[in-house]
Amino acid sequence: MKFPTFDMERMQSTWEHRVKYDLSESGIEALTLEEITRDPKELMRTPLGYAEGVGREATRSLVASFHPGNEADNVVITTGTSEANFLVLATLVSSGDEVVVVMPNYMQVHGVATGLGARVREVWLREERGWTIDLDALRAESDLRLHTEQPDRADPLRG
Repeated sequence: MKFPTFDMERMQSTWEHRVKYDLSESGIEALTLEEITRDPKELMRTPLGYAEGVGREATRSLVASFHPGNEADNVVITTGTSEANFLVLATLVSSGDEVVVVMPNYMQVHGVATGLGARVREVWLREERGWTIDLDALRAESDLRLHTEQPDRADPLRG
């Protein structure tokens, strides 16, 4: 398995901590330990070690509670979207599969799918369509698995 170089991500990693203004940030502003804890004394007593591989039971239970019919065993907490995307692709995509990637986008999903041996089909958002996905064209395809990676986490298939 050979993954292509993710040129855009490589450029961002090189420069994101060296610039005065980062106009491409897609995450949240970093918080201090003081800002993320209600009780600093409790934080000071917290042992540092390996975390549970799938996430803390309490966190997984909380996430599951937002999705009726699910429980903690149905939830995996990842260290970020890159790990989550990799796990989803490694689970669902086999060599020879076709994967549709909405463009423009971060190239991680495109690169991992390519590395797994999938044929990647790019579907470009267009200004003349109001930067929306052509759902009719997507529905016309057979056996598609659609991975959405949108900043607002909207589901394009549900309108």
